[in-house]
Amino acid sequence: DYTNLGITEALSRPDKVAQAVHHLLVAAAKTVIRGHEINPEFQIGMMINYSEIYPEDCNPENMWKRITEKRLRTFYTDVQNKGFYPEWKLIEYKNAGIELKMEDGDLETLKAGTVDYIGFSYYSTSVATVNVDAKRTASNLESAVKNPYLKANDWGWQIDPVGLRIVLNELWDRYHKPLWIVENGLGAIDTVEEDGSIHDPYRIDYMKQHIIEMKKAVDEDGVAEEIFCDEESRFQMMQRVIKGRMLPLLILFFTVLLPQFISHLFYTRYYLIASLIGEVLAMYLTIFGMCFVKYTQYKNRRK
Repeated sequence: DYTNLGITEALSRPDKVAQAVHHLLVAAAKTVIRGHEINPEFQIGMMINYSEIYPEDCNPENMWKRITEKRLRTFYTDVQNKGFYPEWKLIEYKNAGIELKMEDGDLETLKAGTVDYIGFSYYSTSVATVNVDAKRTASNLESAVKNPYLKANDWGWQIDPVGLRIVLNELWDRYHKPLWIVENGLGAIDTVEEDGSIHDPYRIDYMKQHIIEMKKAVDEDGVAEEIFCDEESRFQMMQRVIKGRMLPLLILFFTVLLPQFISHLFYTRYYLIASLIGEVLAMYLTIFGMCFVKYTQYKNRRK
């Protein structure tokens, strides 16, 4: 069962799982350290399946259930971003009689080999409850308690755009590192038309609603805009805009629009045309100026 690190007796041997996880975390940290030695500019991250969990109600027991279930996700992100085991995990191991075998320098390696960014997949959310009879539905890799306030896709995965905003806020507040949404899509039973096309406005709406919540996380919550694009990618994008679009338009500006504006400016009957051309020129120069300023800022940051 490779969802349990390839340990077939994972449920009955939590000590084996704990030891294997430790080896993986140390190996990951060594990879980060070595990568930075090869090139300090390398950006090396981690990836996790991450989703939000809501307590079923205000029952304190359900809230505590939510915390314990959430820890299953934040354990890995904590170690790989903070560089040490959280206290609750060490206590959990101690109470279970699990003693990790650590090599000299393992803890120092974890501290030195923290990642540069977090990649995560987000598809749906779940509900935490102590009620064993709670209605359940499908989810990514596991079943989930059904949330009556959410719709679901054709496979029962609950659709929750606001949950993505919550996750972005949680991860940003906890780690303050760049975030990459590497998976987020809608599975559906699509109808293939006779010409081979698929009309899926439901998928377009799904992506639209998630993007709206991403924008709220940036504009209203203060999550850094860099969660969606690193500086190098931004710089390359601006280069393409400047060279591929702005420069050709600048040539058009000087060879066509500006002469037309000047020639019509001195004729009263063409004054309206000159005014319209002037407005276009002003708008274009403003856009070009803004793009050039941004390009210069990104260029200076890379020095």
